[in-house]
Amino acid sequence: MIKSFERKNLVKEITAQLKENILSGEWPAGSLIPSEPELSRAFNVSRNTVRSAIQELCAYGILNKRQGIGTYVTESLTGNLLAASIPSILFSKKDLLDVLEFRRVIEIESVVLACRRASSVDISELRKCVALLRNAGSTPADFITADYALHLQLARSSGNGMFLRVITQLKDVILQYMEEAVSLTDINVSYERHSRIIDAIEQRKARTARNIMADHFDVLIEYLDTEYSSLYDDV
Repeated sequence: MIKSFERKNLVKEITAQLKENILSGEWPAGSLIPSEPELSRAFNVSRNTVRSAIQELCAYGILNKRQGIGTYVTESLTGNLLAASIPSILFSKKDLLDVLEFRRVIEIESVVLACRRASSVDISELRKCVALLRNAGSTPADFITADYALHLQLARSSGNGMFLRVITQLKDVILQYMEEAVSLTDINVSYERHSRIIDAIEQRKARTARNIMADHFDVLIEYLDTEYSSLYDDV
């Protein structure tokens, strides 16, 4: 469904609506979407606003412009749609808790696989990431950057391309969660846990690595689950 917008940040709103039309199946893969003038009238915004939203989705590979024909929904959407749609959808505390629970599954399996597959180069890169965590000190922005880099390297070290793809494509969501969680995290404890995980990977101790990673996530999940329990009341 197309609806008009009168709020600020119109490009973001229009982009979200275009994605909603695609996700809902209103504009299926391979279909021609309405023209810019049609969308401009339907949304009650300028053509420049519509064009900017379309260009953003083209950059993600979700839409494809064909000269002289129009704009089509890309036929293969699996990866690109995941990357572009989820960050704009997830805002609530409940959503962030869902992301944390989802990450727990992937991160635990990543370290187990890394214990089997990580090369000496992988372990060296993981050590560098842990050093970045240590050097971040009490600066939240630096800590978040280093934390994401470490978990990205863990996914890479697992040798599972799907894990790496998910962590990469969900970067915006993960960083949003990390911004929320960093205030709940003792940076020194987090550094110590990550360091022990890398030790376990280097020693090929999969059970140890798994347990430390599980504990790392469980502490936050338990806290957030209690903190936001009221969010489930209406579910």
